[in-house]
Amino acid sequence: TLVTYTVTDASNNTATCSFNVVVEESTPIGDITIDILDVSLQCCPTGPITLPIVIQEAASLTALQFTVQWEGSSLAFNGITSVFNPLFLGPNGGQPLQDTLTVVWSSNSPAGQAVAAGDTLFTLSFDVINCTPGSTYGVGFYAGGNSNYPQPLASGPNFLTLNVGTLNGGLTITSAPLSISCPSPSPLPLDANCEASLDDYSSQATVIDACGTSSTITQTPPAGTTITMDTQVKLVAENNLGERDSCTFTVAVEDVTPPSITCTSNQDLAFDANCMASLPDYTNATTSDNCDTQPTVTQSPAAGTAITSTTTVKLFVQDGAGNRDSCEFMVMVADTTSPSITCPTDMMVTPDNNCQHSLGDFTGSITASDNCDNSLTISQQPPSGTIISSDTVVVLVATDDAGNMDTCRFNVVLDIPSLNIECPADQTVAGNQNCEGSLLDYTASA
Repeated sequence: TLVTYTVTDASNNTATCSFNVVVEESTPIGDITIDILDVSLQCCPTGPITLPIVIQEAASLTALQFTVQWEGSSLAFNGITSVFNPLFLGPNGGQPLQDTLTVVWSSNSPAGQAVAAGDTLFTLSFDVINCTPGSTYGVGFYAGGNSNYPQPLASGPNFLTLNVGTLNGGLTITSAPLSISCPSPSPLPLDANCEASLDDYSSQATVIDACGTSSTITQTPPAGTTITMDTQVKLVAENNLGERDSCTFTVAVEDVTPPSITCTSNQDLAFDANCMASLPDYTNATTSDNCDTQPTVTQSPAAGTAITSTTTVKLFVQDGAGNRDSCEFMVMVADTTSPSITCPTDMMVTPDNNCQHSLGDFTGSITASDNCDNSLTISQQPPSGTIISSDTVVVLVATDDAGNMDTCRFNVVLDIPSLNIECPADQTVAGNQNCEGSLLDYTASA
């Protein structure tokens, strides 16, 4: 209360003075509770952040003393502001000691500062260093001074006791960090040179970036790289805030090009003695493939198969990836083996009265065989019925269905009786004067 004194002299002059009478409580106001409100940000801040310190219940505050504590490895203290001045910071010129700062506040009015529940008393300012999305950074305070300034800076019956806990507030960065998910691409087909060119997979990746305004994706190996086998690809995403994430995946290659095979021309085989032919191995065919230098060749029917007629042979080629190709050709079999024929022995025949003989049919007198033909054609020359008047060579020919021939010969001899003649008895002729005689014709006498 303001008390004023007035003095008046005899001349009616006056003078005044005044002073305040302060009523001081003899007991402390009591405990109060203040709290640092939690602040939640989606992304790492690009500038200072402020944390409000609020009172939990209505009160008339005269003085406060507390120490702020924070995570020094992640937060850099910028300052504290009082809503209701004055404010006095602890020693060290008001600079924080490591990760703490002692704060003293007192009211300008002896009656104290009236505050309502939820009013903001102070604001703390910090810069976030080493920001990691998805993390929480603790900020709190406790009553009294710190280890370097343990004694209260203010005292008296109106100095309030705080109900606080260490690191009971803080800053939370809620967003997840930049992330990238790799695609699952289809295999790349190998070309004619057994090569493939890597695609640009950056557009196929999924990037989640809640805070960055732009991001780039780098691919290793880069698009256009020539590969010949399954290859691991790495994608790295980086945004304008410097956040990075990466993923890897495998790009498979596949050989979808079939090999090629060139068959031989049609082949001829000769029947053996059993009128069969054995297929040779034709797998040594001309082949090529874009990747497999030695594709597998198989044959159907297989080599060694006995055939008795013209047969289609098919060759199959398969590369290491299972791609196939085929070609075919004809194997024609022919009977090139001559039959065998055996003639009868030479024979003697009796001519008729004209000293002639009619040849008989000797085709049934031979012995003949063939590898394929069981009904050979037998021919005779001279043919049956031919009139002969002298010894004659008969030729027999065996011919099979394929036109193969064999021949044999034998003699037909005419059995002609021997010629006899009887001469006359010795003859006597008279000689002439020269002692010579003349022979007569004696043929009629024989």
